[in-house]
Amino acid sequence: MTLKLYLHPLSSFCWKVLIPLYEADIPFEPVMVELMDPAKRAEYLKLSPFGKIPTLVDGERVVNETSIMIEYLAMKYPKAASLLPKDPAEALKVRALDRFFDLYIGLALGRVAGDRLRPADKRDPISIGMVMNDMKTAIGIVEKDMANRTWAAGETFTMADCAAAPALFYANKLVPYSPDYPNTARYLERLQQRPSVARAIREAEPYFHMVPY
Repeated sequence: MTLKLYLHPLSSFCWKVLIPLYEADIPFEPVMVELMDPAKRAEYLKLSPFGKIPTLVDGERVVNETSIMIEYLAMKYPKAASLLPKDPAEALKVRALDRFFDLYIGLALGRVAGDRLRPADKRDPISIGMVMNDMKTAIGIVEKDMANRTWAAGETFTMADCAAAPALFYANKLVPYSPDYPNTARYLERLQQRPSVARAIREAEPYFHMVPY
């Protein structure tokens, strides 16, 4: 049975799962999620009670969390296995970096976007200022880490890079990496040249006008 990925091409967290699917050339059916349509939203909430995207469906199995989706792909498909190292210590490093990119950059991007979509008199500049400061701190950590690495966890492309690619792509629009973060800029360039990442970006391009930053 073919995998189904419920998604929107603009979503950074959807990119995170698209990238390993493309890396391992795993066949799947993309299903566009339309949360603004009440009937379609109600139907989707049966799969994802909080209305979050993406959702991965494999027969009776429904997975709603992106890191677990990638681990599931790595477990089931041999070509995706390299995304998570076999060595427990290295795997733990990759998982920690995956959470870092999601929690300190990916979620921060969502908060900034959400605030900018509000009416001007409903925005929260103090809270968003704190979010932006935390994001800059996170990017500073990336800058230090990438001084001597090709990929997020070392010399092998892993789940951590699947999380890093969309987070750093969008964060660059808020905190431009050049000239203050040259290592991060070079890392993002390597990511964008990766065919799986380039494909996710290309598929999102028709929707970039909707990005509020």
